[in-house]
Amino acid sequence: MKRNFLPLTLLLASSCQSVETTTLADFAGGDDYANFFTEAFPPDIAVMPVQDLTGKNVVPTEPLRTAVRRTLLDQGYSTLAPSFLDTRFEAVPASAVQIADTAVLEIQVHSWDATQAASLGLLKYDLEIMIHGPEGVLAALRDAGQLELSPAMLAGVASQGRLSRMVKELAADLLAPLPAPPPL
Repeated sequence: MKRNFLPLTLLLASSCQSVETTTLADFAGGDDYANFFTEAFPPDIAVMPVQDLTGKNVVPTEPLRTAVRRTLLDQGYSTLAPSFLDTRFEAVPASAVQIADTAVLEIQVHSWDATQAASLGLLKYDLEIMIHGPEGVLAALRDAGQLELSPAMLAGVASQGRLSRMVKELAADLLAPLPAPPPL
C-alpha cells in the first residue's frame, strides 16, 4: 500500500502548561512519554459523531466512526455506545462533553475525495482527530494525503468494498501512535 501524508503531530497539554506541538519521535524511549499517557489517557473513550467539514456531504461518517471505534477496541481501549452518546450529547461540542474517567474523541474531516476509490483504490483526505480530557486536549492527530491500495489488494477486494477497506486502514494508521491504555 502506497501512502503520501503530512507529518503526524501530537499536541500534548497539561493543566499547568500551554499546548505544545510534539512529534512522537521526541518521546521515544523516554519515561515521560509512558508516564504522561498512563496518567492522562483514561481507558474509556467516547467517540463522538464525525464532523464533515467538506461542505459536500460526501464523507461516510458512520463507517469512519465505526472504524475508529473498532481500532480503539483493538488497541485495548473501551468505547462508549454511539447510541448513548448521540442521545445524551446531541448538538454538544466534543470539547464540552464531560464524562467521568472518559476521554472524548472528535473526528473532523476537512477534505475527502473518494471518486477513484472503487475504480483505482485511491482515497484523498485531510482529517483530524482530537482527544479531550478534563484538563483540555490530550492529543490531536492530523493527517492529509492519499491512501492507495496495492495491486494485490485491488485484485482481492471487490470494487464496492474498496472504500470500506480504505476507511478501516485510515483509522488504524491515524490512531497507531496512541499508546496502549493504562492497565485496569
